[in-house]
Amino acid sequence: MCYSGSATILTTAISFVVGYIGKKKLTLMIFAMSTSAGIVLLLIKIPLLSILIFIIFLYISFILGNMNTYLVELNPTHLRGMATCLSVVVARGFGFISVQIIAELLAEHCQLMVTGNVILLFSGLVVSCFLPSDQSKSNKQTHLPSADLPDQLSETPQDLNSIRSTTSSALESSLYIVNVNYDKPSVLVIKA
Repeated sequence: MCYSGSATILTTAISFVVGYIGKKKLTLMIFAMSTSAGIVLLLIKIPLLSILIFIIFLYISFILGNMNTYLVELNPTHLRGMATCLSVVVARGFGFISVQIIAELLAEHCQLMVTGNVILLFSGLVVSCFLPSDQSKSNKQTHLPSADLPDQLSETPQDLNSIRSTTSSALESSLYIVNVNYDKPSVLVIKA
């Protein structure tokens, strides 16, 4: 009950702070926390403290939300559903197999089981270092020269339509930002 309650509170907190911290940093932090808890778990001999460290070691499950987000972002639109489905199926399959292995190893070979999990977590930490950064792709920006603009600009929609008609048809799906200076008007075009 203590694990479930703390996991619920921490998962809710993570969902609120992921926008501020960033997915990659949060992923690295969770992997580092669980890996270090696993290493401490191998070295500690106090039974009550080892239970607490083992609970922290299991908090690697907080990474699943970020991993699914990366699956959606890194795959093309027509493959996103299949990529997410395959990852969930593979994770459930390995989850079933790992529970069987853990059940066999936990009773007689506990240190070997924790060592194997620490190695897996460390490899996940190394792989997550190669995830793409959280910075969004910058939009391509084009400044149209003022010669392409009508002589007089105001803030009416008709003037924006005249600006749109004076630009090339290749820029039709772009966002127009009109900067009206008294000296020299300009248009900033952001391609989608």
